[in-house]
This record gives sequence, C-alpha cells and structure tokens, in this order.
Amino acid sequence: MVGPMNRQQRRQAAKAAKRQGQASQDPRMAVARQAHMEGRHAEAEAIYDTLLSENPKDADALHFKGLLLFQHGRSEEAVAALREAIALRRGVASFHGNFANVLLNIGELEEAEIEFRKAIRLDKNYARAYVNFSALLIEKGKLSEAESAIDRALKLDPNNYEAINNLASIYRRQGRNDDAEAALHRALAINPNYELAYAGLIFVRDFNPRLSFEDQQMDRRRWAEKFIDPLSPDLPPQFKNPKDPERKLRIGYVSGDFRNHSAAISFSPSILERDRNSFDAYCYMTSAHRDSITEKFEASADAWRTAWGMSDADLLAHIQADEIDILVDLAGHSAGNRLPVFARHPAPIQISAWGHCTGTGMKAMDYIFADNMVMPPEDARHCSEEVVELSCCISFAPPQDAPDVTTSPALANGFVTFGSLNRIEKISDQTLAAWSDILRKTPGSRLQLKNTAFDDKDAVSQMRNRMRAVNINIDQVDLIGRTRWYEHLATLGNVDIALDTFPNNGGITTLETLWMGVPVVAIRGKGAASRIAASIIFASGHNEWVAASETEYINIATKLASDAIVLGDTRSNLRSEIASRPLGNPTLYAKEVEDQYRRLWRNWCNGGDPLQHHSDVNTESAPRTEASERKAEDGNADEIIRTAMEHHNAGRFDLAISGYEEALQRRPDDPELYHLKGVALSQAGQLEAGIALIRQAVELKDDAVDFHNNLGLLLSQAGQLEAAEQSLRKALVVKPDHTPAYSNLANVLDRMGREEDALAAHRTAIEIEPKNSALHGNLGLLLQKTGRTEEAAAILGIAAELAPDSPQAHNNFANMLQATGEFGRAETEFKHAIELNPNYANAYQNLGSLLIEIGRTEEGTQALRKAIEIHPNHAQALANLSTGLNLLSQHLDAAAAARRAIEIAPNLADAQNNLGAALRALGDHAGAETAYRRAVALDPAHSKAHSNLIYSLDFNAAYDVRDHQAERRRWYEQHGKPLADKFRPHSNSPTAKRRLRVGYVSSDFRHHSATNGFGPMLLSYDRSKFDVICYACNITQDDVTDRLRTAATEWRDCAHMGDAALAAQIREDKIDILVDLSGHSAGNRLMVFAHKPAPVQVTAWGFANGTGLPTIDYFLTDAIVTPESEHHMYAESVRFLPSHLPYMAPVPSPDVVEPPCLVNDFVTFGSFNRLEKMNDAALATWSEILKRVPDARLIIKSQALDRETVLKEFTARMAVTGIDADRFELLGSDPQPEHLAKHALVDIMLDPFPHGGGMSSADSLWMGVPVVALRGNTIAGRIGASALHALGLDDFIASSREDYIKIALRMADDLGYLEELRTLLRGKILTSPVGDPSLYVGAVEEIYRDIWTDWCGAQNSAPPL
Repeated sequence: MVGPMNRQQRRQAAKAAKRQGQASQDPRMAVARQAHMEGRHAEAEAIYDTLLSENPKDADALHFKGLLLFQHGRSEEAVAALREAIALRRGVASFHGNFANVLLNIGELEEAEIEFRKAIRLDKNYARAYVNFSALLIEKGKLSEAESAIDRALKLDPNNYEAINNLASIYRRQGRNDDAEAALHRALAINPNYELAYAGLIFVRDFNPRLSFEDQQMDRRRWAEKFIDPLSPDLPPQFKNPKDPERKLRIGYVSGDFRNHSAAISFSPSILERDRNSFDAYCYMTSAHRDSITEKFEASADAWRTAWGMSDADLLAHIQADEIDILVDLAGHSAGNRLPVFARHPAPIQISAWGHCTGTGMKAMDYIFADNMVMPPEDARHCSEEVVELSCCISFAPPQDAPDVTTSPALANGFVTFGSLNRIEKISDQTLAAWSDILRKTPGSRLQLKNTAFDDKDAVSQMRNRMRAVNINIDQVDLIGRTRWYEHLATLGNVDIALDTFPNNGGITTLETLWMGVPVVAIRGKGAASRIAASIIFASGHNEWVAASETEYINIATKLASDAIVLGDTRSNLRSEIASRPLGNPTLYAKEVEDQYRRLWRNWCNGGDPLQHHSDVNTESAPRTEASERKAEDGNADEIIRTAMEHHNAGRFDLAISGYEEALQRRPDDPELYHLKGVALSQAGQLEAGIALIRQAVELKDDAVDFHNNLGLLLSQAGQLEAAEQSLRKALVVKPDHTPAYSNLANVLDRMGREEDALAAHRTAIEIEPKNSALHGNLGLLLQKTGRTEEAAAILGIAAELAPDSPQAHNNFANMLQATGEFGRAETEFKHAIELNPNYANAYQNLGSLLIEIGRTEEGTQALRKAIEIHPNHAQALANLSTGLNLLSQHLDAAAAARRAIEIAPNLADAQNNLGAALRALGDHAGAETAYRRAVALDPAHSKAHSNLIYSLDFNAAYDVRDHQAERRRWYEQHGKPLADKFRPHSNSPTAKRRLRVGYVSSDFRHHSATNGFGPMLLSYDRSKFDVICYACNITQDDVTDRLRTAATEWRDCAHMGDAALAAQIREDKIDILVDLSGHSAGNRLMVFAHKPAPVQVTAWGFANGTGLPTIDYFLTDAIVTPESEHHMYAESVRFLPSHLPYMAPVPSPDVVEPPCLVNDFVTFGSFNRLEKMNDAALATWSEILKRVPDARLIIKSQALDRETVLKEFTARMAVTGIDADRFELLGSDPQPEHLAKHALVDIMLDPFPHGGGMSSADSLWMGVPVVALRGNTIAGRIGASALHALGLDDFIASSREDYIKIALRMADDLGYLEELRTLLRGKILTSPVGDPSLYVGAVEEIYRDIWTDWCGAQNSAPPL
C-alpha cells in the first residue's frame, strides 16, 4: 500500500496537474489505475477516495473513480464525477471520450455526441473515440458519418477489430448483409476470440436467405462449442430448490431491454400481467439504459437486480443466491445478451424466449418458447433446446396511448398506399421486385417506407437505386426516417395495406401495424426469421393474408387493394379482434405462459428430463369463404354484358370480370368485350393482364380510338412510357381531334422529361376545344411547374372564366395570382371559390396562407381554422396555422398545431420547420434543433429549414464558432454549390476609382431591429461616389420602407422574384458590390448569392455570423466579435469595421433621465432581450447578483410576456432560481417610444448569455443605461461586448461568469458612477463611429473601395480568355 505524500510532494504534484492536459504526477494514481485495470476494484476505489480526501479537486481521481462507479452500475454518481473532472481540467481528450462513452451506454445520446466531438477535436488521433463515436452515430442513424469515423479509426489502427465490427453494423442497417458478414469474418480473423463479432455473425446469417434453418442452428452450435461449452459444469448441477410442484415459483428474467425497446413489448405481458399469487418475478437488468419503461418493470418486479457492470461470475452468484426456479433468457444472440451466465446453469430450468427467439445452440438451455408456425416439427429437431409451443411466439400489451385507428386513407386519397416499417436490412431484392409488381398492378398506388436508416442520405440513395433496378418509380415512394414513438405509429394512418418483407419478416412492427388497423400481407418462409410475421398474422385470425409463394403474396396484396369495403371493415374491426386473443390480450397470454411454466416445473420435480411439448391451441383458423360470383340468369349475351357493366360501374370488378368472361364464351371475337374486361382487370389491380387483353382488342379492331387511348393510359401507369406514347399517337391517327388522348399524351411526355412537347400537346388540345376549362387548367399547371408564372396565371385565368361555377378553377387561378404578387386579385378569387363551395377546405387554407403572407395574420389564422374545421386532418392547413401563430407570438399554440400536422403527415417538412420555430421562441433550443434536423432530413432541398437550423444552433450553448461555420458549409454544399458551379464571368468595368454600384438585399427594409444596423449605409452614403440599389424582398412595407426607398438611387421590389430571376436582375443591373443583410435569418436570399450575380459579394450587419458561402467574398465585422484566431473557420475573408454594428438612433427618442436608484434607494437591474435568450444559466447568475445586492430589483421585459401562458411559465422559472416574487417584475411589449422610455426604470442592464443582446443593448446604452456583458465563445455572445468596446466601456465586459457578477456588484455599489454614465453615454455614442453615420459609413466605403480595387487588380492581371 502506498503511503500518504508529504507536503512538498503534494505541492509538486499539484503544480504538474495544473499543466494543460497533463495528468496528476502522484505515484499512487499509477497504483490505483493498475488495480483498476486488473479488476481489483475495491483497492482502486480506496486509493481514489484517499486522493480525493486530500484534494477534492483531483481531476484524475474523479475521472477514474467515475469510470469505476459506472462499471459497478452507479451511473448517476459516475456521470457527476466525470462531469466534475472535466470542469476541473478542460482540454483532455480522454476525459471527454470516456465521459461520452458512459453517456452513450446510459442512453444520453445528444450529450454523448457533443462530448465525442470535443474529444476528437482535442485529439485527431484518438482511435478509441472514433470507434465509440461510430457506435453512437449508428444508433442515431447517421450511417455516412459513422462510416467516416470508422475509416479514420482504421487509418490510425488498421487491425482495430471493434471498428470493423461497427462497420458490419452499418452494412447490416443498410441492408448489405453480405458485406456485413464479410466484415465480421474480417474482425474474427484479427481476433478469433472476439465474441461480439461471432454473435453478430449469427445474427446476420439469420437474415441470409441462402441458409437453411439447420445451417443457422449449426452456427449457434459452433459458437457454443467455442465460447460456452468450456464454461459448463463438468458434473450435473445440484439445486436446493424445494421440489414442490404446486408451490409459488421464482421466475428470473435476464435482459438489457427492460426499457423502451421492441423486445420489451413482446415479453412485458409475462412479467407485468403475471399471477402474483403463484409467481414471483426477479428481473436482472444488464444494461445501463433507464427510462420510464424501466421504472414500470422495476415497480412490478418482486426483486430487481441492477446487473449492469456485474461480471458473469457475480451475476451467476446473485441468481444462485436468489434461488431462481426458472431462469428465462430474453435476448438470444442479440446485443447485450448474457448467455455465458446460462452456460453455468444457475437455475433448475432455463428457457430462451421472446427476444431473438430462434435458438441459442447451448446444451445448458433446456427449452425455447416458440409456436408451430415459427418452429414446425421438421425444424425443431435441429434446435439444441426442446421446443415448447405457445399460441404465438410473441405477444404484446396494446399501448394505451397509441393513436386512434383512422379511416382507410384510400377513401380520402383516391388511391391505395402500401407501406412497410421493417428494418432496412430486411428489405431484400426479392421483396423489392414483388413490391414493384404490386405497385404496377395497382394503378395510382404509392409506397411508404419508414426506417431510422432513412435519416442517412446514403441509405436513401442506395434504396432509391435498388428500387430503380426493379423498375419502381421512386416518385411513387415516400421514405421516412426516425420519429418519436407516437409519430411512428401515426404514420400508419397513411397506409392502407402493409407489405411484410421476406425472407426475413417483421416482428413487433407487424404487431404495431395490425394494432393500428392495417392488414399485413406476409410470406411464410423457410426459416424461423422468415415466419415471425406469419405467426403473428395467424394468431390474429387472418391466415388469408399469409402467402405460400411470391406470386400468392402479390395476388393477396392486389386483391386487398381492389376492395375498399374490405379495407374499411378490416380497419374498423382489427384492433378489437386482436384484443380478444392472446396475441393482444396480456392476461390471456400470461396465463398461457404460466401454464407452461407450471407444466415444466412439475416435470422437473418429478425427475423428468426436458420434455417435448405440443400446444393444444389450434393456430390454423378456417379459411374464409369468398362471395359467390353472380351468374347471369339466362343465356342472353346482351343481358350478361349489361349486368357486367353495372357491376363494373359500381366498382365490383371481380363480378364484372366474371360477367365479361361469360359473355366472351358466347362472343369470342368481340373486341369491345376484350377491351372492357382489360379495363376491369387493370382496375382490380391486374395491370399486366389488363394491358394484354386490350392489346387483343386492338388486334381485333385497330380503328377504335378508345382502345388505343386506354391502352396508352395503362401502359403509362405501368411505367412503359415509350409504348404509351406510341399507343396515344395511334389514337390520334385514328381520331386527330380526340382531346383526351392529347391530354394523356401530354402527361406521358411530361413524365419523360419532354416538357416542351408536353406543352405543345396541351396547346393542341386547346386549339381543338378552346372552350374547355379543364384543358386550360392542365396547361396552366404545367406552365406553373416549368416556372412560367405569368403565362400560367393568364391561362388559369381563362380556365376560371370558362368555368365560372368551378371552385377548383378559381382556386388554381388564385394560387398563380399569389405567386405573381397580385395579392388583391388572389384574395378575391380565393373568396369566390369559397362562395361557390363553402366547404372547400383547400381554398380556405390557401386564403389563410395568402393573408399571413401579406401581413394580415389574424385574418389568416381565422381562415386556416375554418379549413381545419371543415377538414380536421388537413395537415398543410395545420402547418400554415402554426406559421401564423408563430408570427402572433402564440408559440405554444403554434407548437401544438405543428405537432398535430406531424401526427397526420409525418413527412411534412414544413410542419417540422414551424415546430422548430415555435420551440426556439420558447427557449427549447435542443427541441428546435431536433425539429429543424427532421425537416431537413425529410426535405434535403428545404434551404429555409436548413437556415433555421443554423440560426437555432447559434443560440445553443453546446456549439461553438467552429460548429456554426461547419453547419454553414454543409448548407452551401447541399443548396448553394450546384448553383455556384454554373458561374459566369462578370462584364463590369474593372476600373478601380470609378463610381460604384452597391446593391443591398434584404427582407427587412421596414420597421425591424436589423434596419438599425444597416440603415446608415443606405441613408448616409456618399452620393458622389456610390449608387445604392435596394432589392427589397419584404412584402410588408411601412414608413421606414418609404424613407429607405427615397434615399436609394434605385429600388427593386423583389419579394416574388425567384432566386434565378433575382440573380439575373442583379447581373443586368451591373451591380459591382452586392451586400447580404440577412445571413441565415428569416427571409434571407442566400440562394441568390450562390449564383454569384455580382463580382464582389459581402455579408454584414443583419444576422451577420458568416454564411458558409465561398461565393460571398467578405464578412464585415470587428475584432471583438470575430478575433483573428477564428478567421480560418469562415468561408469569407474577414474585414474589420469600427464596430460590428452601428446604431441608428430612433426618432423621436425620450430624454435620458437620472438613474432610478437615486430616488428608490435601491438598485434596479434589467434585461429587455428576447425571452429565448434567457436560459437557466443566465437566470441563475442574475439570482446570485440579487442575493448579493440587498434590496435590489430585477425587471425583465420581452414581447413574449404578453402571452399569459408564457408569463406563467416564466414566472415559475424565476421561482426555481430562488428570486423572491417581490424582487422582480415582468413586462410585455410596448410601441418603440414607450419601450425606450421604460429604460428609465433600470439602473444597470444585464446582458443574457451565451447569446447576448444586439440592438437591445444599443438601445440601453442610448438611454444612458450601462450594460454588463459576458464575452462569449460565439459571435452571438459577443455583440454586446463589441458595442461596449467601441464606446470605451471595457470595464463592463466580463470574461467569466464570476467576473460578470463582480462587475455587476461593483457598479451597483458606485451610484455616483452610474449617475455620471447616465449623462455621458448618449454623447459617447453620438461622437463615436457607432453613432456617427458619417464616421461609420466612411469606414465602410473605404472597405468597399479597397475590395473593389483588389477585384479590379485581379481582373487586370488575369490573362485574356
């Protein structure tokens, strides 16, 4: 044992520990770490405790003790210790890496990701961090980034078998099972004893369709022979358990999935619904993850053992001490299993069930629970365990908070939506080929796939390529990524028929799908993993949905799709059917399981060996009879045809087809009968058969225009576009004035990408029928699609004139008028459409959106509420309502509307974007980030959502400048680079000293805080040297707009110009220097700047944090906001201004008054910033200041406090900080003069952090109120410091939280200084560049001239083209 250090040794060790990143030099630490690594944990912990008793701030001792605590399942203590260690000594990569790994293991994925990124940033060669980081990224579905992390790890350590194992996990999630298997073999070649890779190999090979069930069981036996058999006792185990066959039994359950996990759904009935008089449940939790489901299991268990961190020997000892009678493995070979414990046979009876229940290969495992669908007798003989049959191999407790079953979406959509929620690795090429046939045979149908892997753009791309290879039109397919559980289930509200994968089936996803009322079509395959879904469907009582072959699978799906009545009835009844059976009735299922437990226990008590048991439950229900086909009552062919056509017109396609067949027996050469039967077959989902029959009709009669037209239409639906074109052109040869054929031809040509030919076809149809409104409408919509908005508006106007009573025609016309900026006429047309149809929800929705766009937000939200009243599930109306509510600062209601829209339409990116805006305004930056990321994942082209994500990250303390600029660069790569690659040289005269044309682009040329920053450049420029051209993208205009318009040389209203059109206008205007005034804030036009329409481009003053666009040449800022050490992070070159922002004094402004402390006898602090900036850290700091300044008060003023709900919520937050209610006051919004006057109530302003004030701080200083600011580590946290520095008030700038408090206390104690400042501040502003437009604008124009001169020099020195 190492003795205590003397004083000199401790002093030397402390000095060494203070060095950045250097570990403690205390020799006892080395002894402790050696003991720790060798498993002598008690010895290690004792030394760590000794070191901490001598020095509670020993970061190493805290760190390693935290790791040890985690290994022993004491997760909360571990996290606290590791977090404290990092706080004591920052910048140590291993501290962050180990902390991240702990967070990963306990399920705190967001914070874990932040810590991993910090670790890697600190040490680019930290291979272990890259490996563990890849595991986290895989868990979050970020597969491309995970693969990059693994690549880096393998470059550092080519034989890192753990990295290769993680690579296999990526391949498996991408559906690349052969690649996954190869990677696992590679890992095992490096380390043959790497059990995790071997278990992964078993799991992957279960999804290999080339292997038989016998092959898969042999894999398990080989694993057991290598890893398990050596652990088994040499002699049969002896048990002391009383052999009383009827006594109360102790059932032990071993799992890492007592949490929100699919496995828990299947085994929960057996635990939560047990007969507590007959069975005790002992749960051994082998994972560090805990959540509300964990708590539910723990509360139900008779004994709960936290086995995370236990060795196999320790867990074995606990199970033996608990005298478990029956021990149940709930994992099989899935991740986190503890099968080596079962090898030692700690209980008399051992069973594998419910998890990955396809056999373990272990002789020590006595039984496996299954059913005769999953493991029929011919397969059961290959198992190491004896098979005990249940009615179904898995069950579930129906979720009480699941969404309600919806009506069949086909009824509302007019088409059938197929879907699958299965994992991507289960979607085989065979499955995709079958889905392709089903889609082709179901005209107009769609396919919706949902999987976390679709959060990854590479996985999406791979899936789309695989679909194209089997002729699936990807325009028919929606790919949805990760969502929360409720939203996950709600997506099934958009699915009519679920298509199971094969040869590897769904499990819990199948249960959930059935519970949501959606029928599932599945194939009963060869192996256990190919029969899970069939087992579940049989147990639900619907064996008619289970196919024996791919052909039958396709036929079942298409037949279901053709019968809307059956789909509707199924949806209404399925949930109640399931709830009446053991499959969905936990009490019934638990009773069935307990009967088996008792039977097995009785057998053991009677000295029996494991027995072969067969269930008495009949899982095969009788086949359902089909309705008899109606026969014609006489032999008259005309009567048969008439009856068949009645069935056809009524949608009874099967009866119609039978009638046409009977008629054809009497008239085998009647082409019309072939034609009619072909149409009916196609409508019944048999598209290929329908096409074949209509081809026969054409062979019999080649001059029937309808035959050729309908054949072309069906070929188009089948994706055979060239053949469709040929048929439609033949129709027009037969009848050159057949407008339906022209319309169908135009649609085919459009789908082929021949837009000009399609437009020509539409125009020809109109020449034939110039009074046909529908034909004009078709032409107008295609013109709109091609961007010809003015012509589209004119054509749609004609369509509305031709059909004055058509609400749809007026609605379409109004949409185009809105797009061209004719808002008044658009409003009139929308209202006319509503007059024609008072229940026209889409017209109300469009009207509401228009009114919001033009600033009549209250009216707009009323119209949107009317749309929702008519159509409660109108997702777009709900999403647009959330937009309006956000603009009205009703953010809680906005969030609720957005969430409802997402429930209805989970893939609606606009709803996620609006939810992000609401959450950001409410201060939930993490939630906002999540919503924005989902919006971008759903619609990668949604540049506005991506900009909003960037804006949100700027408020998030977890991210720094490097992170902010990296996300901006990603924005550019996704949205801007394709435009920048089309760059054309500029023809501007490269004359350095000539008059320059400077263009400013903004949506904020109006009353807006941004105008205070850029206003001086527009109002005070040197008119002898510069022309100012304003590109106003704001619809709302006011007196500020008028003032700026008057000052500008030229003014362009551009709100409704597209990006390309605006870029062309700027280039035509010969702008020399183009200035972005928005950054990534709302209304930005960065896509215009990506076009590079001007030779020199600049970003400044608006939300000026850099853009990430290499096409923007310069970022104007100052040295406080953007120090030189960070310049390399920016896409733009940085140029310094006198201050980041100038200040344009408001007119009129209230006079400055004396500080209120002179009258009140107490100091009043204040903050007049947006509420979203006031995070808990800032509030806690302000609380500390109030505690240390007796009698001081705090006034917080924000527009959001106008809302009663927000006011109550914020009051509660204040209470949590410990500030007494009588010491703070909360104020809402005021008009600007009154708002400025309220500064008279405050002595000292407290800037929030990490996101500080901008114009709010400048307003305070203008009103004579000093501001205490903390200079943060991001631009958003330095704006206040920039203004203070520019005015020479550096003594108000803090470098730390403690410094911030000290400055506030010092200023509160110097009333004389406060009084002096009150009289001096306004003068300081007026005489500094901050407040003197001539000084500030002069500096800006010098920069303009310099950067223009640089461009001219580059042009003049360039070689001629």
